[in-house]
Amino acid sequence: MTAEEYEALLRMIKRKRGKISALPRLHRPDLPDHDDVESEREVEQRLLEPLLRELGYVEHDWIRNMPVRMGRGERVYPDYAIGAVLKRGEETARIILEAKRELATEKQILDAYQQAKSYAQRLQSACFVLVAREGIWIFLQEKGGFLRSRYLHRSWAELGSSDGLHEVKLLIGKAKSRAWAAAPRMPG
Repeated sequence: MTAEEYEALLRMIKRKRGKISALPRLHRPDLPDHDDVESEREVEQRLLEPLLRELGYVEHDWIRNMPVRMGRGERVYPDYAIGAVLKRGEETARIILEAKRELATEKQILDAYQQAKSYAQRLQSACFVLVAREGIWIFLQEKGGFLRSRYLHRSWAELGSSDGLHEVKLLIGKAKSRAWAAAPRMPG
């Protein structure tokens, strides 16, 4: 049942003089307005971090600008990493989030996709998310890797509904559990 259907059901019960005070109320996400976001850092602070909180994460669950060694000591810094392991030269993260001020054109989306994909592949991530004023794009690791043509995009308006946020929670939860299942285990 969608949030709209549930709200309609509550209205019908109320019209029939039924008591709805004991019935659960749906959570309304508390995501900020995004129209006046002017920089990548503002996307991080005003959009990405509140979204992470709405998804149930707290600050110690993520690392901002995670240092990653690539090649001959070159360091790169994914904007956010969830489920990170910082063992030098063997860094991993379950989920990568890359913030951009704007992803309004196909070229901007492609450039951001390629950047985040390179981080996600290096860190053996199950998922990466692009975050911008226009919304979020979620890419899941599949058998053939990350596919540019397979993603979930949600605008901030869609994320402001219980259903939109729930859909994202399920998808990211699926990625987290997939990463956990694939992670190497210590014997014993």
